[in-house]
Amino acid sequence: MTNQSKCDSDKLLTRKEVSEFFKVDISTVHNWTKKGKLKAYGIANRVYYKESELKRALTEI
Repeated sequence: MTNQSKCDSDKLLTRKEVSEFFKVDISTVHNWTKKGKLKAYGIANRVYYKESELKRALTEI
């Protein structure tokens, strides 16, 4: 994997974008985060998720 493609896959997504990515409600994203299925990152009172970790979680869920 090149540095550029790794950088692209570490794109940060909002909760809304994550819910659209998985085609679930935002409350489901919240529940998955609380249960530890998804890892959230807080930046300036906002919550983000790494796209690369979401793709990995797809195979784990």
